[in-house]
Amino acid sequence: MADYKYSKPSFTGGFPQKVSKHGGSSGAAGFARVEPMLSVDKFKKQYLFGIPLVHPYTKQVLNDDDLKDILARATSRIELECKVDINQVQRSIRKDFDRTKYLQGFNQLDMGYKNCHSVEEVSIRAVNSTQYLNGQEISNESQDSDGEGTVFYYFPLEWVDLTYADRGLLHLVPLQTTFNSTGIVAGASTGPSAALFAVFSRLQWIPSFFYIRATFGFDENSIPGPINDLIGATAALDVLSMLAPLYRFNSQNIGIDGISQGVSGPGNQIYATRIQELEAKREALMDVMKARYGQKVYMTNL
Repeated sequence: MADYKYSKPSFTGGFPQKVSKHGGSSGAAGFARVEPMLSVDKFKKQYLFGIPLVHPYTKQVLNDDDLKDILARATSRIELECKVDINQVQRSIRKDFDRTKYLQGFNQLDMGYKNCHSVEEVSIRAVNSTQYLNGQEISNESQDSDGEGTVFYYFPLEWVDLTYADRGLLHLVPLQTTFNSTGIVAGASTGPSAALFAVFSRLQWIPSFFYIRATFGFDENSIPGPINDLIGATAALDVLSMLAPLYRFNSQNIGIDGISQGVSGPGNQIYATRIQELEAKREALMDVMKARYGQKVYMTNL
């Protein structure tokens, strides 16, 4: 279970970018930029309005539980395609120490995941972990370890800069700046951490040095409207693609004693126009989401 005993949230929300407070329902004309996750009732009203969710011949019904599963799969699919976490998850990440990056960029750490909601821990840990030998569990952990490696040093969360956390970037700023009569005096690392940072200047690169535990995703009631729209369009396409083939006949005729009556319809093309509209809408929203959350960050010291 995720531990949030110590946590530092990003001071800006994930949507809109760099916004510290949402207007909510008090915004212009009562509109809000964020909303709860798309519900089944809202999905049926906004994306399946007027569409019978029943088999035309067997009368089998597509119920709310089925639609809930379809919405969940659509959400997971969008997370994979857009490389963004919608539902919150907590990750444990290990990053290498690069002295050049540390000296030139206040130790910029690319977590590899965007839309960071909060940071719970930045530390230096050993790489020991639980092992198995001949089917028997062998623990290499010390008593103060939690299964992720023995803790050598915790970085104070006050040092962790979350300005670019929405892009998946952290900065460690272990500095204290003071003033005197002549102006600003740059600080330096002091106290118990001084020896630790002195070692950094003698080593060029250390693999899996930093341990980061952070939460990614949106708050439950703060889902951006475009993401809900994309989830709805994706799920609606799945539903309509299930229902359309059930209408197998383009026409039906009934004749009795020389009297006949015929009925014709679009057959399995009954939802073709709606499907085309949803496909175009989904493609446009996917381009927007990939442009916002699919950008790659390239860090080098060459």
